[in-house]
Amino acid sequence: MKSIIDHNNLWATDYRYLNDSQEMSDGYKILSELLNSHNHSALNSLCDAIDMDLIVRNEYINPYILSFCSTNDLLSQWRA
Repeated sequence: MKSIIDHNNLWATDYRYLNDSQEMSDGYKILSELLNSHNHSALNSLCDAIDMDLIVRNEYINPYILSFCSTNDLLSQWRA
């Protein structure tokens, strides 16, 4: 966080350039399960109404991914 503030800089990657295309749908599945676990009718309705694959495929949203690490340019972070 200190480096982000000191350098006024964040690096993010367009999800379409990830090595594993499944990461986006896995993330949505986890988020959906978490929201549905609260048994709140508004959240459940929202999750049921959202077709994330359709939204992303039609580019209504264009998600970017951030990865945080305390070590600068940690090559093993990117290899993993």
